[in-house]
This record gives sequence, C-alpha cells and structure tokens, in this order.
Amino acid sequence: MTNDKAKITSLWRHPIKGFSPERLEATYLEAGKHFPNDRMFAVEDGPSGFAPDAPAHISKMRFTVLARSARVANLETIYLDEEQRLEIHERDEKCICGFDMSSQDGLDELGEWLETRLGEDFKGPLRVIRAPEQHRFMDHHTAGFVSLINENSVSDFGEVVGHQVDYKRFRGNIVFSGNAWTEDNWAIGQKLQIGETELEVIKPIVRCKATHANPETAEYDLDIVPLLMKKFKRNTMGTYAKFTKSGRVSVNDELVVL
Repeated sequence: MTNDKAKITSLWRHPIKGFSPERLEATYLEAGKHFPNDRMFAVEDGPSGFAPDAPAHISKMRFTVLARSARVANLETIYLDEEQRLEIHERDEKCICGFDMSSQDGLDELGEWLETRLGEDFKGPLRVIRAPEQHRFMDHHTAGFVSLINENSVSDFGEVVGHQVDYKRFRGNIVFSGNAWTEDNWAIGQKLQIGETELEVIKPIVRCKATHANPETAEYDLDIVPLLMKKFKRNTMGTYAKFTKSGRVSVNDELVVL
C-alpha cells in the first residue's frame, strides 16, 4: 500500500439518466454490480430501440439528457427506495411532484408530465423506461461501473480557464479530495480501497456537451470540452471503476491507492 490517500467528500446517484444527482451520506456497494439505484430509468425521446429482454447500450442522444437540453437541470430528483417513488422538485416552483415508479401507469404519468416541462426541447413523445436487472443506462457501459471525480482536479481546471467550475457538472458517483490530477497516475487495473470496499480502475471518462450545462442555472454557459482540449490537451475528467469487493462507503472515508 502506498501513501497516496484522499478523502471522500460526497456521494451521488442519478435515478434518471441525464437528470439531476441525488446526494447520499453512505451506501452499500456490491462487487460486480452497479452503483445502487443509479441511472435506473431513462426518458426516451421517441423510440430509442432499447429492448428490455435483450438490453444493450443505447446512445445518450436517444434520450432526454443534459447534452441535448440544459433545462433538464431545472428538475431535481429524489428516489425513495422502499416506496419506489420518485419526487421531482422544479427549481422555480414550490411544489414537489411524485410518481410511482413501480407501475407502468406511474412511468407513463411521469413521461406525460415531463412533456409539459421539456416538450419544446425534444421531438417526443417522451417515454420513461426502466432498466432490467443488471443493466443501467450508462454513457459507455451497461452495468457494474462507478464514476470517480477529484474535486481538486476540477478546481485546478477552473483556475486555469479563469472560471469557477462546479464538480457536479461531471456527474460523478464518488467525489473525493486528493492532489489535483492524481487520478492520472492510476493505471487500468489499479486497485483502490474506500471504506469497506475495493474498486478496480477501468478507464478515464471522456466528456461531452452535458458538462457545458451549469447545474445551478440550467443554462449552457461554459464550453468545458473545448477548454479541456485547449488548456490541457485532453477530453477526459474523472475515472470509471468497478467494485471488486463488497462493503459500505461513507462520506469522509479515505480513498487509498493499493
């Protein structure tokens, strides 16, 4: 074990692909499985071709996501696990709308509601779909992966480009505080320990237009990908990993490179 350590500062999941993250204080991670209740649902913009009985990766551009409309960031989501209920808070409204995610009627109701909020930005119809077991609506993979973001790398990037950059633009599951860009030293297959669990590094995360959306204002205001290329000669930020040992992870746990 080396002395390369960092601390977990926040944990996040995204119940609906492309929508706002939900903060967690702790969660239990199972080896070989996805981050719990992350990207369980997606919103099709017209038929996407996704087949629940033969799940395969589908491009994010077939769904209602930030890469296609910054206004998606106006909708803050919370998933109630035991009730299988999704609550959505509209940033400019005081009401919270709730939907039963365990029934097709509830999914259909959510799709119709989303059309009233986002219909101008998408061709539609908007239809909410659920991932079958062992599948998740990831950008590059189908299941079992977690994204890690070093908040100090994001801060350094912001200093170089002359703008304050919110790490939530990069939609990570595990945000940690370590030496800026220390994750660049992790080789594919590198083992990491967080709390009771262990992870294995998969690959750096290639970024897209979704990062251009400000999560606080729901507007495209900063061309993150071109700036990464111009200032750092890269189009990546953060790292994909997979769980190789089950265990509980909490905010303030150490991240240790093994």
